[in-house]
Amino acid sequence: MLSLLPPTSIYYPIKDHNNTPLVSDFGLSSYMDYQSIKIQEMPENAPPSQLPRNIICILSDDLVDTVKPGDRVLVYGVYRCMSQGSKEIPNYFTTVVLVNNIKLLSFGNKNCEKENEEFKENSIENLRNENIENSTNFNSIKENDIDSTIETSNTNIFNSYSIVSPIPLQNIYNSIAPSIYGHSTIKKAVSLLLVGGNEIKMKNGSKIRGSLNLLLVGDPGTAKSQFLRYVNSVSPISVLTTGKGCSVAGLTCCIKMGEDTVIEAGAMVLSDMGVCCVDEFDKMSAGDRVGIHEVMEQQSVTVAKGGIYCILNARCSVIAAANPVLGYYSEKMSVGENVGMGNSIISRFDIVMVVKDTNERDREIAHHVLNNRSGKIQSKSNYNISNDCISQEELKKYFKAAKEIRPVMTKEAGDYISKYYVSTRQSKPDLTPRFLETLVRLATAHSKLRMCHRIEEEDSISVVEMMEEIM
Repeated sequence: MLSLLPPTSIYYPIKDHNNTPLVSDFGLSSYMDYQSIKIQEMPENAPPSQLPRNIICILSDDLVDTVKPGDRVLVYGVYRCMSQGSKEIPNYFTTVVLVNNIKLLSFGNKNCEKENEEFKENSIENLRNENIENSTNFNSIKENDIDSTIETSNTNIFNSYSIVSPIPLQNIYNSIAPSIYGHSTIKKAVSLLLVGGNEIKMKNGSKIRGSLNLLLVGDPGTAKSQFLRYVNSVSPISVLTTGKGCSVAGLTCCIKMGEDTVIEAGAMVLSDMGVCCVDEFDKMSAGDRVGIHEVMEQQSVTVAKGGIYCILNARCSVIAAANPVLGYYSEKMSVGENVGMGNSIISRFDIVMVVKDTNERDREIAHHVLNNRSGKIQSKSNYNISNDCISQEELKKYFKAAKEIRPVMTKEAGDYISKYYVSTRQSKPDLTPRFLETLVRLATAHSKLRMCHRIEEEDSISVVEMMEEIM
């Protein structure tokens, strides 16, 4: 005998077997917390040139409100088919995941820290039980032993993907976008951006961002967009968008009101702990640029709409490209006047680089482009292109290992940065105090790029030389 009811156990009955209407008794009903979320395939795991797949997940009881938009999660559950039919489409079914457990993969999340504490407590209990079975003194197992075990485990994980010996910095710079001729300073800045500095948590709960922001300003046809696309391909977590094709809601988040209120994460929230690439940054409206001020400095998105208040993480680096409003870069105007932006948004970029279209190296550029077409880019005789270029996969592993390092600044490096900041502020009063934080972040990134656990004076000198070249 075939049942006419939908193939699901959560079908809500409205009539009995005698076709008598049923009335719900809400007083005798039992209730539970319920939440519906949509998870999306990680962009780096999605097939090339295809949109990431997504599916609806059902959370209940203690799993409700354990995740936020932009979090990276590992979901365990049952794949089910549910009836969503209506009078217009009676035989419509959809698939969902009934979640049994969910694990946060995002770094720096309070829930992750809580989960690690629970893991440590369980580890202590398991080890003690094991020692009881082996007739040993379980009191000898202390929390310090577990801490050292976890630390050793983390070290082994780090060593599993780290490079045995540091790679020469010049080889790293040459390996950044090798199809682009020249622009050595930009390639150095991109390398520092991909590694980034270290986020600092103050005792009062406030945070100082560690990610770097880079703005490329210059004449059309100077490979600005190619740099953005290269960063998008080499960064493990990256989202690429354009200023004309997105709004402040598309960059941060939006709220959809309907039968259910849904928060949808934007590009900067989805690129949490990664890089957000924005091409044609000058085409964004002034109101949209104001909307990302909080993201670029506070690394978060505050939502207070439709009765919903929450704070979403957006700890991403921003690399943007902009064209001058006149069609060419004018030396008589400032960077902000050239791109039509105020100092409030320009000062949030740690590095602002001007790319000019000059005819001094036309012959070299022409040879480089033709050699790219003929597949001779790796030839050592082709205008300083070295055979020591590193493959993209090796660069990814190297950057991933370097980002885990947390170097400590030495007194010599700090004094050098302090003296340079004071002298530069006196000669250029338009600089803001953010410039000092920029120097610290760049020196930290340079030290991490060398796989060093100390920020030496040579890191400060290298960063100051780069800033002097671009200012």
